[in-house]
Amino acid sequence: MSEKKNVKFDKEVPENVGKTAKRLFGQFKNQRGRLTIVGICIVFYVLLNTYTPYYSAELLTIFCQTFEIVRKPVQSFQLSGRLLVLKCFHFA
Repeated sequence: MSEKKNVKFDKEVPENVGKTAKRLFGQFKNQRGRLTIVGICIVFYVLLNTYTPYYSAELLTIFCQTFEIVRKPVQSFQLSGRLLVLKCFHFA
């Protein structure tokens, strides 16, 4: 039931690749500014996506170091009941 289909692709190659490319890019003449902006954006996108993991790792290291400092036990604040009553009357 399954028949193999012979799919043939057209493998035409231009005779003069340089002239064909020149003609193709000549069509983009009025879009040169937009294409330049798109190219610059692509370059920035690639650079930032390459730099981001290094920057994130650095921030994560700083965050972990800060968390370790905060997590260390600190001397707790203690106030006895008698002292609390005295302070309340003192400010009243």
